[in-house]
Amino acid sequence: HTYHPSGFLLVNPRAAHPVPALIRTAEAAWAHKLARASTTLRQAAAEYTRRHGRLPPRGFDAWWGYVRARQVRLPDEYDQIERDLGPFYGVRGGELRAVQRGWEAHVDSYTLGKDMGDGRDAYGELATGGFQLIELLREVEAELPPFRAVFSPHDNPNVGLDVSGFLQALEAARKGTYIDTTHPPPQKHAGWLSACPPFSRAVATSIVLLRSLISSSSFSLPSTCTNNPFLLLRPKSFVHDALLAADPCYHPTLLRSHGAYLAHGVGPAPYRTLVPQFSYSVTPLHADVRVPDGIPNEGRPPPLGLAWAERVDARLQWRGSNTGIWHASDGRWREAHRIRLAALGAGVGSVNVSVLDPGEDGRGARPVGPALPVLRARLVPALFDVAFAGNPMNCEPAQCDVLERIFEWLCYTPLNENGARKRGLYGC
Repeated sequence: HTYHPSGFLLVNPRAAHPVPALIRTAEAAWAHKLARASTTLRQAAAEYTRRHGRLPPRGFDAWWGYVRARQVRLPDEYDQIERDLGPFYGVRGGELRAVQRGWEAHVDSYTLGKDMGDGRDAYGELATGGFQLIELLREVEAELPPFRAVFSPHDNPNVGLDVSGFLQALEAARKGTYIDTTHPPPQKHAGWLSACPPFSRAVATSIVLLRSLISSSSFSLPSTCTNNPFLLLRPKSFVHDALLAADPCYHPTLLRSHGAYLAHGVGPAPYRTLVPQFSYSVTPLHADVRVPDGIPNEGRPPPLGLAWAERVDARLQWRGSNTGIWHASDGRWREAHRIRLAALGAGVGSVNVSVLDPGEDGRGARPVGPALPVLRARLVPALFDVAFAGNPMNCEPAQCDVLERIFEWLCYTPLNENGARKRGLYGC
């Protein structure tokens, strides 16, 4: 099989089934990561310096105390934090504070902070997420210096990335210098393309891509494929690197198949200045700083206390609403990811789907061979239990009627039923 740098594994029919190999590779990578994790403060400081080219930040020793007390298994993994915060090291502190102060007046935002007062809490008009973040920080608040930080209350990012300014700030941070925020580098592209490197696939095919993003959908029904010129015939594939596979700069088809991008057409104008806004989610095309959502998933017992072997339903389960995009008459919503997920569960699409034969023993030791056609009506109900719940929303009246007619709208699954399921899809 070919482990392509795009993040996809391309199947070789003459090789063994790829899923066991993917599992072995992932388990080996996880074991290697655990084995090389730092076990002392000295090791952690040295590893941080090696990876990021600078000494650890102030308070690193307090962080290490938290690591030991909480038995954090991956104390050296700061990749996402470094991606989010790294460029800000290339901006002068006074200029960054001025941007932050100005952003506090930004619509749909709230500010959390700590001062040197008497220790009493003071709340203004905070969103629900603000109180969750306060509780998240409470156990470490004694170690935090005074600060002010702006947060978005939404589950989507909104700070468009300007890759030229982003890379300029990163380079300045690497050299220990600062950028001139009053003279940002020239902007070469607009919209989503402004977030992509110059030699990426999205930029290389920009004319065709922009034409695709401007056009309306030609589908009369939702489809499990997308109407764009980038979805070419290719071998059966699997994801081996989720971050690479989810990057629209190298997979422009995502711009026409995910609501986070599809809803904005050619994309928003990027911010020419680095903006320190914290958000619950980011994409490769946004510059928001990711923050934990405060939902304590780790360490929670399984639903209703059922062990894995006691959960009898192995289908992938999802219930949700049709959020993420405005459902207008232009038809773009028909290609959005939630629509296509519900369409999969509703059996919309071609008569057959293609699958790889796992073999009689299920271990895939022999050559996997070419993909085989299987009736969608037989396969989908056996593997998926996905459907919309509630009633159509975010839609023009006529499109609400279309949604109600196309899909079956079920009730949300009660907790006692969720507890008997092995697999659930969340955060879609």
